[in-house]
Amino acid sequence: MTELKQKQTPGRVILVFPAAQSRRPVSLDRNFPPMGITKLATRLKREMPQLEVVLIDEAYHKLPEIIPGDLVGLTCTTLNSARTAEIAKLAKAAGARVIVGGPHATHRAAQAKSEVPEIDQVVVAHGEDVFPKIVRGEITEPIVQGTLFGKTLPEPLPDLSLWGNLAVYEEVFEKGGWAREYADAIFLETQRGCTQSPRCSYCVRGPQGVRRIAHEEFWGIVREIYEARAGITPSLMVPARTRQREGKLLIFDFSDEFMAMGKARIAKLQDLAARMPKDIGEKVEFLAYARPDQIDSPEIAMLMRKIGVTKISLGIESGDPAMLVRMNRNVTLDDHRRAVKFLAEAGIKIYPNLLLSGLGETLDSLRSTVEHFKELVQIAGGMVYRAGARLVIPFPGSLDFRRLLEKLHSSGKPEFVAKAKRFDSAFVTDPVELEQEWAEQCTSITVQDAVDAHAEMLEFAKKRGIGFSDKPFLS
Repeated sequence: MTELKQKQTPGRVILVFPAAQSRRPVSLDRNFPPMGITKLATRLKREMPQLEVVLIDEAYHKLPEIIPGDLVGLTCTTLNSARTAEIAKLAKAAGARVIVGGPHATHRAAQAKSEVPEIDQVVVAHGEDVFPKIVRGEITEPIVQGTLFGKTLPEPLPDLSLWGNLAVYEEVFEKGGWAREYADAIFLETQRGCTQSPRCSYCVRGPQGVRRIAHEEFWGIVREIYEARAGITPSLMVPARTRQREGKLLIFDFSDEFMAMGKARIAKLQDLAARMPKDIGEKVEFLAYARPDQIDSPEIAMLMRKIGVTKISLGIESGDPAMLVRMNRNVTLDDHRRAVKFLAEAGIKIYPNLLLSGLGETLDSLRSTVEHFKELVQIAGGMVYRAGARLVIPFPGSLDFRRLLEKLHSSGKPEFVAKAKRFDSAFVTDPVELEQEWAEQCTSITVQDAVDAHAEMLEFAKKRGIGFSDKPFLS
């Protein structure tokens, strides 16, 4: 068995976040490296320190020459499924083992193996716990079940020093204007999963389940991040800045919702506040995600501000009550208004997120969303600093995807039934086609109607000095 494992252990592991392929000009600028493959690399180097691990973000880096004996791991989303398949074929032709994971692969595992036989194994759900075993050859099944649940969150602080070039992200950070407010930004995952049940209709998350870092560890991790990025105390996990700038450090919690939300959130926030180091609030601020129904009292908002949350990305999605019901949002327009009011009064800036072309969207409901956005901006009194709106894409694995298939099947038209079967059986998926088909089959608006609504909100935001997504497309 030992000899077999040695033969199967690769000489090099190349972890790739493939480029999104689209017929539309969408911005790929981001000021942070992909966290999924960074976490996998962190776990690999912890368990196999002598292993060579190469990280590639195709938005900025060229794929290296692949040689026999390499293992190539690919993070697959619906937006990059075509490029994932392309790299898998290139890697297999070069003599490499090919492993694919990510949200699209999780929901298209059987399709991936059937459509792209060059893929050796597909990891379903989170891969940190199983990936080292795959690399060592201890797990050989074609479809591997990753971790769904657990009491602790693996690798909340991925090792950014494993990236050979972080300067490209810092350049985007400066170009985007963040450097005027912060010395630097870094990304931390405090929670994985979402407490909402049932899932939102557009969500592609797996079964219900939440993993968090422990409260008693939170501030220790934050201090390690700050001192390493400020060049005070070196950390193996956090490289010092390549460009020294004065000012606060922004920590972006990229969890679905901030770790202290959910049940007993006041007690959790109070616990975090009690453990807060005296001087850290002068050095660190947080940007986090939250649901409006979780910000249901002034005390919640004030406690969040006390522990350093200065920016909240708030899931508004729609300004029409019936649309929110169809999205499974479990929130009301009054929840939106309350959350914005409490956050603004606490001194927390707000980033409302909106979705256009949800199930049953009409011109009237679209108008309600535009007017609701304007209303929330007024309630916030200058505390909305940025906002975004995009069209719904019914990603495989979501309720909306199932709704689209049902709509096509129920039409009775052979061409629509054939299209539903093609969507359901495909691994390589065209997100633009999904987006357009959804608008035609599941709404009473056109894509252009949504584009026009986005343009109106963009113009409204610009006049008030609010940043706004320049395009309503992900695809």
